[in-house]
Amino acid sequence: MKLALVAATVSLAVAASAALAAALPAAASADTGWTKISGNLSSNIVVPSIGILGTTAVVTWEQDTGPTTEDLVSDTFQTSPAHAVANGVPSLVAHGWSSLQTTQALVPTPSGGLQIAFAGIHSTDSADPLIGVIGSTHNADGTWTAPATIAQGDGIGVSTGVLSGSIPIFAGNGSGSISVFVNPTSAASVRAVDLQAQLGGGDGYTPKLARDASGRLWIAWYASGVAHTGLYVQQLDAATGLPIGAPAVVPDSDNIDNNSFGTALTCAASCRIVYGDAPAGSTTNRLVSWWIGQSAPTTIASFAQGTDTAGRVVSAAYRGDGKLWIAWWNGKSYSYVLGDATGAGGPVADAGVPAPPGGAYALNVAPVGDNLLMAVDYNYTAGKNDAAIFVDDVAPPALVTAAPGPRQVALQAAPGGKGFRIQVQYRVPAYCKPSCVAHAEIRTRTGARRLYAVDATAPLPGDGKVVLGTRSSVRLPGGRKVRFAITISKAELLKAPFSTAGGNRVANTRLRVWLTAKTGPRLTVRDGRIAVSIARIRSGALPGLAGVL
Repeated sequence: MKLALVAATVSLAVAASAALAAALPAAASADTGWTKISGNLSSNIVVPSIGILGTTAVVTWEQDTGPTTEDLVSDTFQTSPAHAVANGVPSLVAHGWSSLQTTQALVPTPSGGLQIAFAGIHSTDSADPLIGVIGSTHNADGTWTAPATIAQGDGIGVSTGVLSGSIPIFAGNGSGSISVFVNPTSAASVRAVDLQAQLGGGDGYTPKLARDASGRLWIAWYASGVAHTGLYVQQLDAATGLPIGAPAVVPDSDNIDNNSFGTALTCAASCRIVYGDAPAGSTTNRLVSWWIGQSAPTTIASFAQGTDTAGRVVSAAYRGDGKLWIAWWNGKSYSYVLGDATGAGGPVADAGVPAPPGGAYALNVAPVGDNLLMAVDYNYTAGKNDAAIFVDDVAPPALVTAAPGPRQVALQAAPGGKGFRIQVQYRVPAYCKPSCVAHAEIRTRTGARRLYAVDATAPLPGDGKVVLGTRSSVRLPGGRKVRFAITISKAELLKAPFSTAGGNRVANTRLRVWLTAKTGPRLTVRDGRIAVSIARIRSGALPGLAGVL
């Protein structure tokens, strides 16, 4: 049997080279933002999986290659701290199979590598041993070892896995049951089938496994039954995968979107399940997190009912410092937040979309150092089946500090009488001690109520289109009140919407100061207005500004 498998693998590798070149785009570029790493997908239920090896990321996905053939594809690339993906190495895990499930589990190995487990049928030959749950190990060069059977049989699935001590444990749903099993090569080779039986039957969907810092193993899944509908969480034996105690129902989790590929279970010192809910009598849907013992879920974001909401397209992962990353589709683009251990309390940022217009399908995330890597199945052309796998590496959203205001500042002539400037009075936050390097921008504002940024690059409600001036790389001492000048462009000033207030023409403005601190990037925002003296314009002291009268 082993000799036959080796021989088949040799021919597989030779045949794969031409197909790989046709199926995959060029290696991932070093551009920031979203990067397409797959060819176009024929199915919108493909779910990318992420494995992390230091700063190397491995993303895998299933891709149809013909009417009766499918491939399991990977891309291995460098990410963080450059906030980009670079030097992508595409490879085939499995080529030309009769059937492959659209989800896979990437699990660390005891030696520090990665193992993949996936459900598939290699061929229509009834004697072919490659049927059931299949495993392969990632090589240092981005390729994979020959596929080998982990658990044989038709109709079983795998979508999640963990390394429990030195034992890889997997779970999946097939034929309506929730199956948990350990690698049969382990001495503790026990398989527990159909966790749904504890709930009196019915179908189970999308299980998720996670292991906490204490070594406890947990599973979450969506149950659909007459008396039991919604998400359930249960502890499993960390060596055998057998259930411990009774499953706990997750509050307000019976939203049908939760039986899709979105619900997230993640653990560090503690665990959280992140999902969408719609409380009885509410007019909004919520993205929430919860764990056993909490009386009610923690709200992360809210949506109007009818929106393409989180709960279907959401993912979460703990960072090394115990803070929780959560990312989701907000109906128009991808949002993300780095919160406390519950996922709450952090500024929400917008990662945009790979290309508008389009639609979101699956989403998976993984922390890479301080950053978050997102992998999505996104349909990037409206009205066409142009779905593909895209990845993006994002930094933690800049924290926002409210600055005092509103404050009026006067436009002055620059030294030598050429050009114009304003003198900004600014109190530098204490966290900048001994100093921070700052970048400042002043722009017009539409007059909306004062709101503060969710990210250093994101627009704010009320942002005007006219940037009046900027100042870069100025070093500011922490905890002190300082003044610094910003040069104002005459051409942009003439575009600003002015109104008369006493003896001045005034325009609403917004000052942003980005600070590079030891604790990370920070952003302060102060809304105010800029004043231009009517008398000084008429006297010629501010030449060329009659256009603002």
